[in-house]
Amino acid sequence: MQSSRKPHENQVSPADDRFLIGLFAGAGAGLLAGGMWAVNLMLQPGEGHQVLAFSLLAVSVVGSLGMVLSRGLWSRRLTQIAMITLVGLPLVVQPGWWIFASSLAAVAFFVVSTPWGQEGLRKLPPAEPIPDQAVVLSLGLLGLPAVAAIGQLEGGGLGLTLWAIAVFSMAALYSRAQAVGLWSIRILLPTITIPLVIGSPILAAVVIAGATTALVALSWHPQALAAITEATPRRVTPLPIPPELIPEEFMNAAGYDSSGRPLKPSP
Repeated sequence: MQSSRKPHENQVSPADDRFLIGLFAGAGAGLLAGGMWAVNLMLQPGEGHQVLAFSLLAVSVVGSLGMVLSRGLWSRRLTQIAMITLVGLPLVVQPGWWIFASSLAAVAFFVVSTPWGQEGLRKLPPAEPIPDQAVVLSLGLLGLPAVAAIGQLEGGGLGLTLWAIAVFSMAALYSRAQAVGLWSIRILLPTITIPLVIGSPILAAVVIAGATTALVALSWHPQALAAITEATPRRVTPLPIPPELIPEEFMNAAGYDSSGRPLKPSP
């Protein structure tokens, strides 16, 4: 005998389970690859390795958790960029286990790029979408220390570490919609980056200066400010409603008859 019970409309189908498994597998592989690379780099001497480790780990964590929690398309793109960076990182530095970490990053990139790692993401924008300029600015600040660290892995010293901490702090403040974070990016970031550029090799200095200039210019975009500014409520002029369109019981409860005249008090 067949059951007349209908499946719930929100019930997850086997196909949806497959896509969710792909989404979680890609995010987990990306997080694990970023963690393996971070541990490898932290074991190497030099402040540059430490800064690079924390920056890559931060990008991997934000991208992977974004895929699982918010399921926005930005998290998929960020994870793809992070995994490509981890796959190509052995061209610059080759610490222990780098083969396993880069192989895992390649697997994560493949899974995230397939329909299995894409269908579970949100297709429609949120009710209050964040401007693209604000998203790029926040995520770009997380990756900026990695760009600076690659140019001076063996050197950098305490100055590079303090500069990276300041950049991470700006990213955190701006992500929490704090105006001081935006103004720090506009004014403080170029100021503290000048000594770092002067003390870097020529090629690294050009890359650091170019990346910083792009982020500072983006911070002056009107949408970067709009993302942390509360929208001003729009004043709406009330429209009169003919009393004939309002149910009589509502009019009587308000003290009026069906024509809109005040009810006479009962004797």
